[in-house]
Amino acid sequence: VLCGAAARALPLLVANGPQATSIFDEGIYLSAAGVFSEGWMPYRDFAFLHPPSILLLLQPLTALAHGPFGWDDALVVGRWVGVALGTANIVLIALLAERWRGWVAGVVAATLYATNGPAIGIDRHILLEPAVAAAMLCAALLWLPRSDEVSTRRAVGAGALVGLAATIKLTGGNGLVAIDGAE
Repeated sequence: VLCGAAARALPLLVANGPQATSIFDEGIYLSAAGVFSEGWMPYRDFAFLHPPSILLLLQPLTALAHGPFGWDDALVVGRWVGVALGTANIVLIALLAERWRGWVAGVVAATLYATNGPAIGIDRHILLEPAVAAAMLCAALLWLPRSDEVSTRRAVGAGALVGLAATIKLTGGNGLVAIDGAE
């Protein structure tokens, strides 16, 4: 977990690191969240190709941009949030694999995700995928309890998290098939 966190964070720590790379989508999401915070409505006042939850999730960053920080610093803070979310996903993957197949599987799964190049690159930017992955991993943890029974509360919670994933990115709901198939 620490190596995965370091792999995600180190590029942001070097000189000009937080501003050194950019992905087109993160600027779109942050600027769309900014105009949304000013009262513009997606799909009515501006074109937005994704479900609207990312605009709500990015409101703290727009508050930073309009408040004590500027947009550049809000982008940097968002990238650090991405690192934290990616690191949390490593832990969630370890917990899920351990619950499903034992501690060795947990260590292997966490190591594979922590060292996966595309995941490292995505997890240090403001993108949809880390949030969708976190929601789906939490849903899977609720759906695959340690005991043989799934309580109604856990099933509703898992369903709500799958719904949240689908409101961030439409393909987020596809994980429901994977969760149900793993049972």
